[in-house]
Amino acid sequence: MPGRRRPRVDSTMRARTTRSLRHLRIFLMCCAIAGCAVLPTRIGTKPNVEVLEGELRIGESTKDDVRYFLGKPFGQGRDLLPITREGRTMWIYYYAVDSIPRSRCLVVYIFFAGDHYDGYLWFSSLPL
Repeated sequence: MPGRRRPRVDSTMRARTTRSLRHLRIFLMCCAIAGCAVLPTRIGTKPNVEVLEGELRIGESTKDDVRYFLGKPFGQGRDLLPITREGRTMWIYYYAVDSIPRSRCLVVYIFFAGDHYDGYLWFSSLPL
């Protein structure tokens, strides 16, 4: 039919494209803002270091006592410090808070002579 015209699809397509671009811009802006946010990352569980002097007794407390008061260790190993004749079993408790402007951590080494608690060494950059 020569007199009938087909409806214009161009204006509908243009409107959809404009909306899609607007949504894309908003999405990209949200991603950029989220990238600037500081989200702290935590590693490990913060052990209660007050029990080292208060609850644990050298030569008396056992591995079960240490696990009860401090929880499951982050790692295990043996020490090679020159102050002991033989290497001792060592448990490691590690806790870190990492964020973009600052990283802080707490590391506690628990030493055992056999199955009994034999002391500790710890350092921290966290406020206690």
